[in-house]
Amino acid sequence: MPKNVAPILVCLVVSLAPLPFGSAEPFWGAVWCAILGVALLLGAGRLGSEVRLRTPILLLLSVVAVWCVIVALQYLPAGMLTPAGPGWVEAGRIMGDHPLVPKLAVYGEIPIAAVVPPLSLVMGLLVGLVFGAEPGFTERIYRWVAVAGLLYAGFSIFSEITNPTMLLWREKIAYVEALTGTFVNHNTAAVFFGSVAIIWYLLALRELRRTVDLSRWREPTYIFNKLRNQNVFLLGYALACFFAIATTFMTRSRGGSLLTIAMLGLVTALYFIRELGSARRLLIALAGFAIAGAIVLVAAGGQLTHQIESRGVYDVGRVDAWRSALAIVRDHPWFGTGLGTFESVFSAYRNPAGGVWGVWDHAHSTPLELMVEMGVPFSLLVFALWSLMLGFLVRSAIRGTGNRLYVIAGAGIGTLATLHSLVDFSLQIPGFSLLCCGLVGSSIAAALVPAAATQRRGSESAKAPVLSRGSVVQASAIVATKGPSERKSASSLTATKGLSERKPASSLTAKKGASERKTASSFTATKGLSERKPAASRTATKGPSERKPASALTAKKRASERKPESPLTANKRASEPKPTPSLTVAEEPSEPNTSPPAPSESKPS
Repeated sequence: MPKNVAPILVCLVVSLAPLPFGSAEPFWGAVWCAILGVALLLGAGRLGSEVRLRTPILLLLSVVAVWCVIVALQYLPAGMLTPAGPGWVEAGRIMGDHPLVPKLAVYGEIPIAAVVPPLSLVMGLLVGLVFGAEPGFTERIYRWVAVAGLLYAGFSIFSEITNPTMLLWREKIAYVEALTGTFVNHNTAAVFFGSVAIIWYLLALRELRRTVDLSRWREPTYIFNKLRNQNVFLLGYALACFFAIATTFMTRSRGGSLLTIAMLGLVTALYFIRELGSARRLLIALAGFAIAGAIVLVAAGGQLTHQIESRGVYDVGRVDAWRSALAIVRDHPWFGTGLGTFESVFSAYRNPAGGVWGVWDHAHSTPLELMVEMGVPFSLLVFALWSLMLGFLVRSAIRGTGNRLYVIAGAGIGTLATLHSLVDFSLQIPGFSLLCCGLVGSSIAAALVPAAATQRRGSESAKAPVLSRGSVVQASAIVATKGPSERKSASSLTATKGLSERKPASSLTAKKGASERKTASSFTATKGLSERKPAASRTATKGPSERKPASALTAKKRASERKPESPLTANKRASEPKPTPSLTVAEEPSEPNTSPPAPSESKPS
């Protein structure tokens, strides 16, 4: 199976998750989680391949294990490890003789649909961490989300103009006057389009830095001349960012729109923090951006600003709902009321002063709802892990580690989702939680694994094999022995055997002992009588520069031949087998011997 199948599956899920009504229905959330599970199985070899990613993955899995233990304790029969909840006593009195199995949770069984939202959060973070170390994955998933967000924005505006009462193929029931995109809730749609705007905005800033020398920002003529060159990429990124921001304003979400502008200021400060330098310049830049954002909001906000003026920044009904939720937390502080039980429990604590219209299926505050259902200790554990991840992203963005552009994008999107979830439930919608957590997880992996390391690891398979240090040393030694030595008139045997063997008579005699100091060298004795004239036989195989009748080897052999033979040497020579004619002929050179023969010398008696 191709190597890129699993990363492509992840990018497809993250890009398509907002499509079917924001995947708010449990069916769609379960489908996306199942596909991500298949992607993790296909990429199981990557799990733990990068040592620096093991710590965040283990921390995430540890929190998941604690969550499983708490849910198991909530739905165990009362009396085994936990007491029965307060509602079970009243239920037993009403049911009379009907047998009941009391639980710590309010429900008798685990609601399966309530498992999908937390599972989406975990799966998004996990696939982001696992595949984020792959070369180019972080950039790929961000670009997929950016392009998909533009397509969703275009479809949403077209649908709002042509048929504003329809949401995809269903009739729109809630938020009829606002643009909701493919989501049911306009607040979640605002955070989604705000995240898309952050990505395009950072791409535009990167192209701006490439085009203009920002150190000359006080020279408007220079900047105007640079921008007048019509940089196509800068213009395209800027238009895409403006389109996404306009779509965010069209949702009429007060929190989502205001937080989007604030996060654009945050990512701007993080991106130019090196150029700004001091804290004073940073504060001045943030103040200037706040003023510019307010001007844009007033000029382009339209109905959004009218809604803020008429209804204020927050709803009074939400504040009353939060007070009721805090009352539930006070009654169930340790293990909560049970997973997925908020809607049923809240009705008993609802404050009539806040009105009785509508059904509160969410607390409109993800941390508060988590404390209601899972208890305070586990909620603090989740808050600590999430804060640690966001803090690490901000720190990495400031220090410039990893792929800095997408690290800043992950910090901005994660902070936007976190702040909005304090007053709403966008992270509880799988269509947005899968996207947000997938981007945040890949940004963490990009910060932990530098871009150079991932590119080097990805290109190792395409490179030629690299010699080891020992091979390089051996190759250099061979070149050193074969290069300069072959340019001289010495024989190839002398060049390859080293300087110590360039005196064959003395060296071979020293090795064989005094008894073997014969008239001819040991090399001549083993090769036959035809090779006792080295000047003639070996000169034929050498170049013209070596064809001298009296070589150094012959001179040393003459000196050794003038010595008388000892009896031991004579006996040994007599006992040695004489070379066969075939051996002598095979080792003689094929070229004719044109050098003059060496003068014969008589042996002394």
